[in-house]
Amino acid sequence: MVYSLSAKSKRILKNSSSGGAFYLVAKYYIKILSGVVYGATCEGVDVYHKRIDSLRQIKELQKSKYVKSELRNVFFEVKSDLENDKYVLFVGLPCQVFSLSKYLEIQNISNEKLFCIDLICHGVPNKKTFNEYIEKKFPNEIIKKIDFRYKNPFWQEYSIYIKTNKRNYINYKFNDEYLASFLKGYNLDDVCYNCKFKGDNRKSTITIGDFWRVKSLYPKFYNNRGTSLIVVHDEEKFRKVLDYFCRHAEIHAVDFEKALKPNPSYFYANKKPTDNFDIVLKDRNTNFKQKIKSIIKFIFKRL
Repeated sequence: MVYSLSAKSKRILKNSSSGGAFYLVAKYYIKILSGVVYGATCEGVDVYHKRIDSLRQIKELQKSKYVKSELRNVFFEVKSDLENDKYVLFVGLPCQVFSLSKYLEIQNISNEKLFCIDLICHGVPNKKTFNEYIEKKFPNEIIKKIDFRYKNPFWQEYSIYIKTNKRNYINYKFNDEYLASFLKGYNLDDVCYNCKFKGDNRKSTITIGDFWRVKSLYPKFYNNRGTSLIVVHDEEKFRKVLDYFCRHAEIHAVDFEKALKPNPSYFYANKKPTDNFDIVLKDRNTNFKQKIKSIIKFIFKRL
């Protein structure tokens, strides 16, 4: 089962990377089930998973983080919550959800009250790559806020937004060297090029992502503030939140192959670049400004 979804609330859409699917599930688990939610947050340049239990905290976990999050001790916390009969929502990369599932299986913990969301994952850069970008581009500045999916001018044509103690930096996705090289697959962590957690090889309840090309495939379901794609793996657990979705979002069943064809990252890992650009990107002897010029020039040739 596959669905398109756009939250009815403009506020939810504004604070979401696409259509607000995560927010609505998180709200259901906290407000209706008195449960807890685990997801990635970004504080300064630190991206890590944390536990929340109030509606006002959901915003901290919204939006994509295009760097791998630190899991820290959240697996132990999830285990403890489930042992205490709490309803738990966990959202993360497919590899993170798979690891959590294996951990709970080894610990002999029931997952009956666990709802897992994984993402249609393109792969992620590692923290070292991200920190180099920040240090070179924002020297002697304190990072206050990062939004990798700033909806300017709208959902599909987004920008990166970074607020520091000195300025607000906003740049279109293909004009920023970090975001552009990420989107074209040039700065991913090496393990991502051989990712096995694709297609049906997942342990999640649902998979969510952007519904690319929804405007041409299903014009009536398109929302320029964001449209999510939901792939259901556990229909029984999903059925419990479906009614809530129907009350708070525009949700429609769509064709599996038709909807996922524009999203090959659901099925396949990115191929590691083999051209000379990959060498330039990782060459320590190439200074940062030269890398920027090379990245922008190369990517616009490929568009």
